[in-house]
Amino acid sequence: MAEQPMTSGLQQSQIWQQTILDSADFTIISTDLQGIIQTLNAGALKKLGYEPEEVIGQSTPIILHDPQEVVQRAWQLSQELGHSIEPGFEAFVAKARLGIADENIWTYIRKDKSRFPVRLSVTALRDEAGKLTGFLSIGKDITEQQKIERSLRESEARFSGAFQHAAIGMALVSPDGHWLKVNASICEIVGYTETELLALTFQDITHPEDLELDLSYVRQMLAGKISNYHMEKRYIHKQGHEVWILLSVSLVRADNGQPLHFVAQIQDINQRKQAEAAFQQLNTDLEQLIHERTAQLENAIETAEIANSAKSQFLAHMSHELRTPLNAILGFSQLIAQDEAMPQHLQKSLNIINRSGEHLLTLINKILTLSKIEAGQTILEATTFNFHDLLHSLHEMLQLEAQSKGLKLKVECTAEVPEHLHADEQKLRQVLINLLSNAIKFTLEGEVTLRVKLESQVPSSSAYFLAFEVEDTGIGIASTKLETIFDPFVQIEAGQHSHQGTGLGLPICRSFVQLMGGTLSASSQPGKGTCFTFNIQVQLSQQNLVKGSPKQLKDLTTQQPHSRILVVEDHIENQQLLVDLLVPLGYEVRAVEDGQAAVHLWQTWHPHLIWMDIHLPNMDGLKATQQIKHLAMSEKRIPPIIIALTASAFDQTRCQALESGCDDFVSKPYVLADLLEMMAQYLKNQPCPSVHLPQLSLEPELIQELSPEWKKHLHQAALYLDEQRIKELIEQIELKHFELADRLKTYVDNFQFDKVLELTQAE
Repeated sequence: MAEQPMTSGLQQSQIWQQTILDSADFTIISTDLQGIIQTLNAGALKKLGYEPEEVIGQSTPIILHDPQEVVQRAWQLSQELGHSIEPGFEAFVAKARLGIADENIWTYIRKDKSRFPVRLSVTALRDEAGKLTGFLSIGKDITEQQKIERSLRESEARFSGAFQHAAIGMALVSPDGHWLKVNASICEIVGYTETELLALTFQDITHPEDLELDLSYVRQMLAGKISNYHMEKRYIHKQGHEVWILLSVSLVRADNGQPLHFVAQIQDINQRKQAEAAFQQLNTDLEQLIHERTAQLENAIETAEIANSAKSQFLAHMSHELRTPLNAILGFSQLIAQDEAMPQHLQKSLNIINRSGEHLLTLINKILTLSKIEAGQTILEATTFNFHDLLHSLHEMLQLEAQSKGLKLKVECTAEVPEHLHADEQKLRQVLINLLSNAIKFTLEGEVTLRVKLESQVPSSSAYFLAFEVEDTGIGIASTKLETIFDPFVQIEAGQHSHQGTGLGLPICRSFVQLMGGTLSASSQPGKGTCFTFNIQVQLSQQNLVKGSPKQLKDLTTQQPHSRILVVEDHIENQQLLVDLLVPLGYEVRAVEDGQAAVHLWQTWHPHLIWMDIHLPNMDGLKATQQIKHLAMSEKRIPPIIIALTASAFDQTRCQALESGCDDFVSKPYVLADLLEMMAQYLKNQPCPSVHLPQLSLEPELIQELSPEWKKHLHQAALYLDEQRIKELIEQIELKHFELADRLKTYVDNFQFDKVLELTQAE
């Protein structure tokens, strides 16, 4: 009866030990070089009572260990290694850094502050190149094992029973290394019978590479320097293969202190070593995968950059090729229109040419705008502006068009929307004009409504979402078409029948909205109407903008015939256009076709102002500009005014021109009056003569048929020199009042705003 509790306890120990081996119930934790936890297995989470997010990213000594144990271990290592070890994470990994397997008993602290002892093995993690990348600690709960050890120390008899039936290898070894007593488990681990093993020493079956370290610990223990030791080592199995074991050794001494024998505990850790190797391989594979994905990403980025560069070059070339001849068409039509003796029927034909050219230019600009967006060359140009004024101007602009169709145009803005915003005003204006114009175009009766409200704040930002709705009671869009209306060059059936538009407005609108940090979508019911909704990100502003004084009309009539003007242009038509414009005004004008000739002529003729085309043969305009400016400086001459001319529609070209030394920049096609105004600005000490603009006769009766409200808007736009607004008003009457619209366009193109004011004041 006395043996039953012992037998029961041993059986429980055997069951527990077998469960440990079967389930590989280890705590596996990996850290970086500073001891920050990176990963841990389910066994560790279960043992410690934490969730992954509570420990990953934490320092392992701080969260899991007793500070006193860390200090004590640091002192022991300092003595053992011969140099100071700081009481922190280094106390765990100092040996592992040196390639020495480090096995120690530590106390783990659970989340609930309870404690349990573990035998902790720390191994260095290295990449394929051998570079240290972190550390791996594999711990075994030795609570029950420590109980067994205590029971062994308490009773030799109980120790003998536990020794024979332990699930782990147990052995008594003489001070010189001979096996004195072994149990069945150690025999099973190394493959020898008990008789065979007792005829050997532990040195005989220890792997040669691990023997010296094992003997070193033995010598230290016999000398009394240490009381026990733990190490991972390899035995040579009877069949010749390696067996990884975890060895724990203590020394039993006689009462007089003489060593009697070692007590060795041997655990088979092949399974754990396989897990460690698999973890190491996983880490290596992950690093390799990251390397491969990084290389693939870099290749993809490089490919995209090459594609974008090629697209940008193509767009720049097409912009130049399309706008250069268009500049000659529009320029000569403006120049010929100044002939007061031209018959009326030819004047009408010329106006048709000019309008057709302007329409073509609008189409080209839309295509280039969309292409620039796709090439990633469109950027936000945010400014602080009066948002309420923008809404008011849009309502005024489109009100007459809506009224002419019997529609009601409403703008609803909630009270929380501030008066001033910081955003890209021009892009927002273009989006709203396009959506409202489309709504009016495709609405036969009812109303068009623009709603604006302030939504929530953008997460982690000082910006807010500003929401817009443009809703109409028009013909609507079929559900099958809603998915395609934002595709370039796609129009709904009504738009195709009207033969108006290009199918580019909505794609540009969506791209602009996305650029402003929002989304654009549409919903519709055929026969009931359509609603476009979008939001953009804006910064709220309390700034009060002071409106500037109305612009004064430019005086382009002063004459100074002695300024020397050099035209550098390789396209003969555009070169002739500028010569024909400037020579009759009394300027001294010369023209060349390439950059080298421009540099040579400046050295001999010294023009006051140079119109410099950028794309030139032999030497481009940017290099020619740099050379002329450099020569002027070296010769201590006043450098000429150089104004770049280009058919490129890209902002990058403007920046390049200004960085090269150009004083200003003009895009083709240009308005002739704009060139003269710019010349007057730069040659103000020698004022430029201007074109003798034709004095058109506009009979008051031509305007009497128009509504007072339209004439009021025209007068206001002319008063503020709002060229864009005047042109929009002209478009509203162009179909029914062609002659009046044509003459008003001539006034605007030639900056004769005073004529428009006189006409509207007379009313």
